[in-house]
Order: sequence, then structure tokens, then C-alpha cells
Amino acid sequence: AAHLSTLQMLYGNIERELRELKPGADTVLHHYVSLLLIEIWRAAAPPVQSSDHPQPHRISDSFLNLVELHLQNHWTVAEYAKRIGVSRDRLNVAVRRSLGVSPHLHLQRRLIEEAKALLVSSNLQVAEIGYKLGFSDAAYFNRFFQRHLDMPPGRFRNAYTPLYRGTDHVISFADWP
Repeated sequence: AAHLSTLQMLYGNIERELRELKPGADTVLHHYVSLLLIEIWRAAAPPVQSSDHPQPHRISDSFLNLVELHLQNHWTVAEYAKRIGVSRDRLNVAVRRSLGVSPHLHLQRRLIEEAKALLVSSNLQVAEIGYKLGFSDAAYFNRFFQRHLDMPPGRFRNAYTPLYRGTDHVISFADWP
């Protein structure tokens, strides 16, 4: 019954938007149709079995999703565990089973991967990259990077930057021999 009333309300809103065609109606319609489809999907899905203990793969999936959303916030592992609703130890076990590394090591690796990608693909200064990744101090970002890769970010950039970066020439498939 709850799904039916929601579906009726969404359908009525779609019908009204089609009839009135106010500015922005196409965007509103797009979102209403998305909501309608989600509601249909929810109504068709089997009821979720609630559990006091989430499955390990759900814990690690939630952790990975939160990491991608909040990497620049530099949350502690305890903060991630709190947001997921599990203890720090339970998060540690689930992530180690799933990824083979601790949550803390995964966070550090993701920061390094983001830093490497930005160093190679952007024209941002090293300090700007550090700030973009949530480091409040450029010197701390340099030390963090060097500790993990045994070279400072500037030297990494010089060693791994593509030859044509920063010029007007764009490498394409047509450039291949």
C-alpha cells in the first residue's frame, strides 16, 4: 500500500509536469521518472532481512564507497567504522578479508594513487595537489608522498609526466605508427 501511494503520487507529478510544461520541466521529469523507477524496483525487490551483524562483504563495500566519497577528509578508521555502524576491529577484519590489507593502508594507498594521478595529469602545483587531497600543509604532503614512494612529488612528476603534457599537441590514435 505504501509503494502504491508513492507510485500514484509520482505518476500524478509527472502528469502535472507534462501538462504545465514550465521551464526546467525536462529536468524535473527526468528526476521524477528516476524516482518512479526506483520505487518500482523497491516494490519488486524481496524484503531485506535486517541483521544486527552486517555481512563482511557489505562492510567492506560500504567502507570502499565511503573512502571514495571522503578520501580528502582524512577520516580515521574509527570514523569510517562509526559511519558504517560497526566496531573498528570488525571493520579491520572485513577489509583485510576483502582487500588483503588493513583499512589504514588502503586509505594511504588511495591517497597516493590520487596524488600520482594528479601529478601526472594536471598542471596544478604540488602544494595545490596536497591541498586538493585534504592536506592542510604542503610540507606534510611532501613528506607523506616521499615516505610512500621514496621520492618527492616534484621528482615523481618529472619522471612520469607524459612527453606532450602542457603543450597544444594532443596525443590521439592517429599519432600511432
